[in-house]
Amino acid sequence: MLLPVAFARHPVTGRVVRASAWGQQDGVSAGNTGSGMSLLTPRSYLPSSPSVSSRTSCRRRRPNFCPPAHVPMAASPFSGPPSQPPSSTSSLVPAAAFCSDESSSTSSSVGGGVFGVAVTPPPTLPRPPPQTCTPVPSSPRPLPQTCTPVPPSAFPSSGRPAKKLRLSAAVPFDMGRLAASILRRKRGLFVTGGGGVGKTRLLRHCVDEYRLAHVGSRSGLHVVAPTGVAAAVAGGVTLHAYLRQSAGCFDESLTEEEDAARLYSKMHEATRKRLAHTSLLLVDEVSMVSSRMFALLCYSIDAAHAEMNKSGLWRMVAFGDFYQLPPVKRGDEDNYDTRGLYAFKSVHWTRLFDNEQLELRYVWRQEDKKFIDMLSHLRVGNVTDDLAVFLEERFKMANVRAATGDCTDLEVTHIFPHRPHVVKHNRQCLNTMEAINGCKRHTYQAIDYPIQCQLTKKEVTQQLNSALMAPETLEVCVGARVAACATVTDGDNEVPNGTVGTVVKFVSIPAHGSTGKTTQVPVVRFDAVRGPKDIVVTAVDMKLQAVARDGAYASRFQIPLVLAWAVTVHRCQGLSMDAAVMDLGSCFASGMVYVALSRVRTMEGVHVLSFDRSKVRADVRVALFYGDQCDVGHLFLDCMDVGRCVRE
Repeated sequence: MLLPVAFARHPVTGRVVRASAWGQQDGVSAGNTGSGMSLLTPRSYLPSSPSVSSRTSCRRRRPNFCPPAHVPMAASPFSGPPSQPPSSTSSLVPAAAFCSDESSSTSSSVGGGVFGVAVTPPPTLPRPPPQTCTPVPSSPRPLPQTCTPVPPSAFPSSGRPAKKLRLSAAVPFDMGRLAASILRRKRGLFVTGGGGVGKTRLLRHCVDEYRLAHVGSRSGLHVVAPTGVAAAVAGGVTLHAYLRQSAGCFDESLTEEEDAARLYSKMHEATRKRLAHTSLLLVDEVSMVSSRMFALLCYSIDAAHAEMNKSGLWRMVAFGDFYQLPPVKRGDEDNYDTRGLYAFKSVHWTRLFDNEQLELRYVWRQEDKKFIDMLSHLRVGNVTDDLAVFLEERFKMANVRAATGDCTDLEVTHIFPHRPHVVKHNRQCLNTMEAINGCKRHTYQAIDYPIQCQLTKKEVTQQLNSALMAPETLEVCVGARVAACATVTDGDNEVPNGTVGTVVKFVSIPAHGSTGKTTQVPVVRFDAVRGPKDIVVTAVDMKLQAVARDGAYASRFQIPLVLAWAVTVHRCQGLSMDAAVMDLGSCFASGMVYVALSRVRTMEGVHVLSFDRSKVRADVRVALFYGDQCDVGHLFLDCMDVGRCVRE
């Protein structure tokens, strides 16, 4: 016999009580919770459209649920005619009922992200007369919960393995407390979630908490990312810079472990020492890290510890969303690796993280719930009708604004899938800026040369153009929007690769390799993490490492800047923008449309040049990976921002 039990968690005291008694607990009525959906409000059992925030990340069989007795459900497979709702205030809050596994033949699982626990049913008893309200069990029974998981020890044993409770609501965390809790775990963690959920923000809080715990020191802590832009936003360096490796360092003919051993054997002692004394490594945008790079990273740190710091331990906290952009080949933004060689394919991934993850679901970047819902569906490869209509409207609006001059190319960042389109747009903007300011542009020609190899100058230039961001010919003027394509230093000032800024003037410095001559170089006001920095940018050597032998085989001497009025989708991952003009019809890789759209904070800031519904796709290998993951969000519920939960 089924004994459905109405329950709810009190929004203030946190106590689990019967829903019928909610109105008498501490003078709080069930109707005071408001109509908005939050972690503190049990979810409706009526069918709803799928969304990322309601998807669970563990592939385990869910307990079977029965609908509440007072919720009318026509033609429901759970029961016969619905009973009349009780007169108590608990009817204002959907109550949950749970069934034993033995009753699964007459019930089915109901979505909505409500936690439940399967328990052993009581002995079969004669059927009682019909009742008009929820029957009260004759003995105490364990109560399922709507939010905070209870340790398995809190429930009587049913003779079966305990089922993990999972957090599926969009919970806003206090990032400072969450960072401190992550660091206290003393073990690795993979932090994931869609665009705008605060992954990079949480990374920065981890840095702050680490420094606080180490009296202001960052000794042993390193922050890395696969691209220069991502590294600049996170306040770290690129993976290649951290490992002192240059583009094209891998040998694809070797296995990942063999290649990692080869590259580690050639590392300088100073690099090995830095790796050996790394105790915490924070990796941002891990989705763009290939399995080969991830293997090199982990192998090198392990080997350095075994060689120079045997008693030392290290761990990694990785941040990223594999539904976003995959890794690229040899740093080429137009050549994505479609073989599915993500970082989670590396043998080191399971060793560091097992199948655990912390999925952040609360979106901070956007506030419009309709926009958030559309992006949630888009993330997993679904284009809703609302999204299609919205993009059509923004396409028409972009054309109108362009025709009336309400929106110029100099004001709004343009996002293109292909690098040649970015180059073309930047040149057009440079011509416009030169005409507006009335100042002459400065041109810098790169000096390319081979190093101990039999390559012609043309061959060297071709390889450098494909592997480096620094252009063969750089043209800038005052007011030009630029980005650093290498670490830029000026005395004690330093900004990492990927930092964006504006050219404010030109100054004279002694010319390279000559006496008595001077040359004009740009002064750039970079938008650094800790405030603007004016830096004199001079030419540097950027080299390509050889695979067959130790050392570089080609080098480019150039001002390490690129124009940045337009960016590729690859370079904008991890950024937030107030507005952007997007060419979505030319997208060609998994997650590309989602990455571009999710950069913008508001629906009004979206301007669409083109859109092709068939270009929206999600990698099935990523979906399978997330299907096997187990979310550990319930371990961090003490870090929940309760105040925001109640307000919303």
